[in-house]
Amino acid sequence: MPVKFVSRLMLIVGIVTLSFVAIAAVSLEVLRQSRALSATSSDLNGLAAQTWKLQSLTYQILTSGDLRRVVTNWRETSSGLIDDLEGFTQAPHVTRLALRDSQFAEIKSQLEDLAEFVLVEIRRLDDTLESITHGLTRFPNLRSPTAGEVSVFEIMQISNGVTTVGSYLDNTFQRIVGRAIDRIVELEEQIIGRLQIVFFTVIGATIVVVVGLILLFVRSLRSRFVSIERTMARVAEGDLTVRIASDGRDEVSELSAHVQRSIDEFASIVVGLKEITDSVAALKEGLLSSTEESSAAMVEIGATIREITTMVKELDDTIDKTGDQLGEIDRVVQELEERIGHQSRSVHESSTAVEQMAASITNISQITQERSAASERLKRVSDEGHANIAQTGAKVDAIKAAVDAALGIITMINEIASQTNLLSMNAAIEAAHAGDAGRGFSVVAEEIRRLSDSTNENARGIKQQLLQMADLANDTRSTAAVTRESFQQIEAEVSATGTALAEITSTMSELAAGTEAVLRATTAVDDLTVAIREEATAVTARTRSIVSGMTRVREISRSVRGGVEEIRSGSGEIEQMVANLTSIAQETTDKVDQLGTSVGHLRTGHETPGLGGDDERR
Repeated sequence: MPVKFVSRLMLIVGIVTLSFVAIAAVSLEVLRQSRALSATSSDLNGLAAQTWKLQSLTYQILTSGDLRRVVTNWRETSSGLIDDLEGFTQAPHVTRLALRDSQFAEIKSQLEDLAEFVLVEIRRLDDTLESITHGLTRFPNLRSPTAGEVSVFEIMQISNGVTTVGSYLDNTFQRIVGRAIDRIVELEEQIIGRLQIVFFTVIGATIVVVVGLILLFVRSLRSRFVSIERTMARVAEGDLTVRIASDGRDEVSELSAHVQRSIDEFASIVVGLKEITDSVAALKEGLLSSTEESSAAMVEIGATIREITTMVKELDDTIDKTGDQLGEIDRVVQELEERIGHQSRSVHESSTAVEQMAASITNISQITQERSAASERLKRVSDEGHANIAQTGAKVDAIKAAVDAALGIITMINEIASQTNLLSMNAAIEAAHAGDAGRGFSVVAEEIRRLSDSTNENARGIKQQLLQMADLANDTRSTAAVTRESFQQIEAEVSATGTALAEITSTMSELAAGTEAVLRATTAVDDLTVAIREEATAVTARTRSIVSGMTRVREISRSVRGGVEEIRSGSGEIEQMVANLTSIAQETTDKVDQLGTSVGHLRTGHETPGLGGDDERR
């Protein structure tokens, strides 16, 4: 099972961390050993120093005139050297070093043997010195020949002991200590060499392991990303049936699963688009047929309206010739009854359309009047805002003038304070000239000076505040000017809007008045047509009435002719709208065909066998 990238990176980090921990552990061990060697070397150097000191004191025994002092120092030094030797040989770090290194163990053994021998010789020499110093203490003025022989003998014993101890300290002990120090230096070099070997070995192994793991991870990632790239290439070619292997729980598997889900979702969308294009393709024929039928119907309506116009013209001609054709009134009245019936239906339909048009015009006129009233209210509000801004500017100017006047007063106060200060100085000078008699006056002068200083300080603070108020007033005046310009622009725009709304309202009013006139005319024509049809049977008896009313009929006929012309114009606009609708329907079908062509080459696995996208739609 593939491992997540985070786990892989944590594995690499863990390996690197373990290598550094190993290096740190080895370094600590080496540091501990190095400190032990340094402590051993320091102890040896201390022994060497003690040895040199004891050797010097040993030879001073033969040459010093103050034997007691020299012997005392010699005993202290020899006792310290013996203690240091015993402490060195028994020290834990020296014991551990002797256990690890055989050469140092041999040196340690030699030091122990030498320490025992030197201890014996030092004790023997110390006994001799003890007897001599005891004798000198008991007989400080003894100068007999016998005493001289004894002293020479004892001095020979001291000389032999000093020579023996000095020889061992000078030759054997120094040689052993030098060997020990040299061995310690060699051990330190060996430890450093082992540390370098361990360090470079661990670093090299870590680098090899990390590089190997990285190469392994990169090879695994490359193969899987190449698979994803090939799959996406097939998707780019239009094949949505491909599958991406995502048999794992690492990031690449999750990415593959997300990409596969995206491909499946896109395939579902493509399938839906294909179904939609197929449905739209099935509907487009009906849409085109409906628009064509609507266009044909509008052509017929236009032809009918043109026929009505022709009939109205004929009606005018007939009315003009009515006076000359009264003899043929019966035949004409019969034809007129038929035409009046057809005309009555047409006029009724026209009257209905005109009523709807009048209602729409009334609604538009009402809305326009409301918007015009709102525009007037907005203009009044804008005028009030402009007036308020103007008042604000005037008040700001008044504040500025007041601030300037206050600044003048502050300047006058400063001048008065300066004069007061000068007056207090003069008073102080006069009080000083007056001596004791002017002390009270001096106090008054001092109070005047303090009052002047306080006045100056307060005047400066007030002036600073007034200057800030003046700056704020200037800023407010600038802002008011900008706001006033904005209100002027708003007033101009509101005025233009109000004018436009007023024009629209006037136009709507005129149009409403004309519509009402047409409505009244069509209503009158309808009523008149009914009356003519009712009275057609009694036309012979009412011939004279027909002649007298022929003028009115002519006027009404002309009004009807104007209404028919308007209806014909409206039908032309409707016919144009139907033509536009037909064009839009045709363009829609073309776009649907383009969409079907675009998604037709995409393979989703849901196609009908043996048919492509375009063939299936056809």
